[in-house]
Amino acid sequence: MGKRSIVFIIFVSVVVIILLTAGGYILFKVLDKREYPDIDVKFPGSSYEGFDRSMDENADLMRIGVINRSMSDGLVSEYLFLPFSTTERQLSRSERVLFSDQVELLSFMAERKDRKAYESLIEKINASFTYTENNGFSVNSGIRYCRVLLEGYSVFDNIKYYDMANSLQKKLYPLCSVDKIPPPELSIIIPADTPTPDFEATPTPKPAADATPEQADIRDELNAVDISEVDLYALSLLCELDPVWNDVYENSLDVISKSILYHPGVFYNEAYYPDSNGYAAFVSEAAYFDMERQLMIALHLAEADAFPETAYSFYKENLLNHRAFYTGYAVLTGAPYTSAESIISYACMARLARIKGDRSTYDFCIDRIFWNTATSYTSKIFGLTFIEYPDGNIKADSTDSILALKALY
Repeated sequence: MGKRSIVFIIFVSVVVIILLTAGGYILFKVLDKREYPDIDVKFPGSSYEGFDRSMDENADLMRIGVINRSMSDGLVSEYLFLPFSTTERQLSRSERVLFSDQVELLSFMAERKDRKAYESLIEKINASFTYTENNGFSVNSGIRYCRVLLEGYSVFDNIKYYDMANSLQKKLYPLCSVDKIPPPELSIIIPADTPTPDFEATPTPKPAADATPEQADIRDELNAVDISEVDLYALSLLCELDPVWNDVYENSLDVISKSILYHPGVFYNEAYYPDSNGYAAFVSEAAYFDMERQLMIALHLAEADAFPETAYSFYKENLLNHRAFYTGYAVLTGAPYTSAESIISYACMARLARIKGDRSTYDFCIDRIFWNTATSYTSKIFGLTFIEYPDGNIKADSTDSILALKALY
């Protein structure tokens, strides 16, 4: 047999092996895929038909800022801090990394279809955070993580993410099945001199962290569900994984929809007591609505196609009348309670505006985000959103910047 014949046989053999290997892999994928349903994952509030500001220079600078400044060892730090100084500000980094921040950034990567970044971050998350019933991230954060895993499964067609979401939801469901809503993760202290918590009568609940159980002026400590943390769209995706979640989704939607208030404006109760089927209008120490919670509730309802037009009109009117969203609004009057602007509120409202197709409101919110972004090339928090406090200290909160990114792109 000649050399040419031998080379030809070797060539044909290699081609056959490659074809058989590829064919076997494809067959395996087809057969294996039959066990995994097609999850209809959407990205409510994401950009469409150029409805974004991703081409703005500040948008790119913010993305780079989050990656190069907010991240350390592959995870997002909770915040960067610049103390006031008459000479030179020394930048410090929070040693804490919040699970919720990592998940939001992961969702941004899925929405952008950035496979490499998504895979890298998910490895870091899985190496740094674990979940058990007694030790780990919160149930609501776990449900949110399931949503983002299913986003990855849908976008990147990787069954590993489906398996991870399915495994986690089995641990989370027993904790949600008791009251058919994610369990209470918020403690509210009721002072002894206030009546039974009828929040229409404006008592003053106090966070447990600001009081001790031994204090004589504490009448009760109530466990409450933080309504702003309940991700309705995530629950709807879990229903596709396992129908047992249907009751949790339906009841959660009902509880949140009924939390609406019409005085002094279209606000939402911020907490829910499963034991008494009652609501708390606010969870802060003082009597004001937390605008970040309000807009997060609104966005979750809108993602479930359950946010009333009257409520959207109210928030839009509030924004345009005051030319800003502030962090708090008085429970009795609905007037701004604080002078600090809320970047998270702008980010949520921007995505709401995209859901509603409201370009002018969207652009207004993005402009306010950019107004609160460090744009000086010499700044140590260049590209990041920030808050400057009355004492001159500056904080660049990672949650603000990540949610702003999700509004920009």
